[in-house]
Amino acid sequence: LSGLARAFFYAGARNLLASHWPVRDDVAARMTVRAIEIARDNPALSRAEAFAQAMREIRIDASQDSDSDTLAHPNAWAPFTLIGDGTR
Repeated sequence: LSGLARAFFYAGARNLLASHWPVRDDVAARMTVRAIEIARDNPALSRAEAFAQAMREIRIDASQDSDSDTLAHPNAWAPFTLIGDGTR
C-alpha cells in the first residue's frame, strides 16, 4: 500500500482513499459519493471530517441491514483509510 500511495503522491495527488483489504462495492460507492457530497455542502469541513461523517452515516444506516448482515459491522466500513493532508 505505501508504495502505491507514494506513486499517487509523486503524480500530484494530495489525498488518497485506500483500503487495507477487499471492500464491498456497494459500501465503497456509497461512502465515496457521500463524502464528496458532504464536503461540497459543508466547505468548512476538511476532507477527513467529511469522510468521517460519511463513514458514521454508513454505520448507523439500518435500511440496508438484513438478518445476516449489517453495515454497522466493521467489515463494511473499517477497510477505508484517507491518506494525505486532509485539507480542502
